[in-house]
Amino acid sequence: MAAAPAVTVEPSPLKIMGSLALLTIAVTAGVAIFVVLFGFLAHPWLLANAWAIIACTAAVLAGWCAIAVLGAVIWRRPRVEIDSDGFVTQGTFGRRQRRWSDIEGGFAVLRVGLQSVVAYRLTDAFKEVARIRPIASLAEYDEAISFCGELAIGAGELADLLNRWKHDVPSPTPSA
Repeated sequence: MAAAPAVTVEPSPLKIMGSLALLTIAVTAGVAIFVVLFGFLAHPWLLANAWAIIACTAAVLAGWCAIAVLGAVIWRRPRVEIDSDGFVTQGTFGRRQRRWSDIEGGFAVLRVGLQSVVAYRLTDAFKEVARIRPIASLAEYDEAISFCGELAIGAGELADLLNRWKHDVPSPTPSA
């Protein structure tokens, strides 16, 4: 049986830009409220320079947003690479590789705060060797792919894709 070609779930620059744009607006609004309130209550200097503080905050955050989108296009991060051996998550700053044999059960979509994540359980043997402790916010799951909102497909589709790959991988035949 020929091995299926690897699948890579790429980042979505538009989703990244949209979420960071909303974050930029929210943080800039928060800074504006802080500057005005604190300027009235304690430091009039803040009121005199409020426009400059707010404009600089917005410019810095917009630049950060542009760099993040450019990084998604150039470095293709975050992404998930899936093949017959397992999957690799490539985040902005790190990489995690998991083999299908280290995963116990299936993949599930959970809500953690405002975002959906794809959670999974690890085998006890792997947890012991790798010294991995479960994350409390994931209930009975051990790890999760947390950047699903930045990928080209949603968390539900990613969980289905991972479940299909895990289910379709032929298990090794025991040697006699």
